[in-house]
Amino acid sequence: MYYPPAHPCAEDRTFLHHPNLTPLPAHPPDALLDNPWAPFEDQIAFEWAQKRYVELQALKKQIWQGLDLWSAILLREKSKHNIPWKSVEELYTTIDSIQAGNAPWFTHKL
Repeated sequence: MYYPPAHPCAEDRTFLHHPNLTPLPAHPPDALLDNPWAPFEDQIAFEWAQKRYVELQALKKQIWQGLDLWSAILLREKSKHNIPWKSVEELYTTIDSIQAGNAPWFTHKL
């Protein structure tokens, strides 16, 4: 879900104008009218990538295993859908294409 930067608002939740604040964007930079999850295909693809890449910080091998399992489930169910990425590199390309501001990635090992 997209959360715009915090801005002061009144009790009725209308935003207060402040001369030093820039206007809020109507939608996140990647949002499309027909797909608010862009550059991901849908919410499922976004949540799947979020879980593996951000929360679990899964290794490439683990992501491959997840993609293989997802694909196997779709085959078993004779689904008309396909997995959103044919490789881990395609997943990384999707993640790298996110336009939601300048947020550098940091890794801290303890």
